Amino acid sequence: MLSPNERILAQVQESMDRLGVAEKTDPPPPSKPLDYSHVSALSALAGTAGAALISAVLWKILQTVVDLYTLHPFTSDIYFVNRITVVVRTAVVGLLALGSGISGVTSLGLLLLFFRVSSDTVSKTVGGDQGNDAE
Repeated sequence: MLSPNERILAQVQESMDRLGVAEKTDPPPPSKPLDYSHVSALSALAGTAGAALISAVLWKILQTVVDLYTLHPFTSDIYFVNRITVVVRTAVVGLLALGSGISGVTSLGLLLLFFRVSSDTVSKTVGGDQGNDAE
């Protein structure tokens, strides 16, 4: 007895044979080392500062909104209104936290890019571009 996945795979293979379509099994192209020569260390550092600032501002807004929701809870006699209020609160807090987190991770990534570009620049300057040709 064939499993559902095996039956579907057999049907796909039968259709491919009937249509004369061959499955491509080309190996992936070899990966090339990344070229950071077009990236400026100063622009990476400026991007880091901008993303960190956005993350900090969103985090501060998040804290303010949470404090507002905590100090001034909304209550209503209508059940539907209470549920919608909870959904809106959750969405606002979740989106602010998500935006702050994404901006923070982006800031960290740009900081790491700054270090990488700076170290490549320093090694090319000090080492005279020795051993950096990956070709």
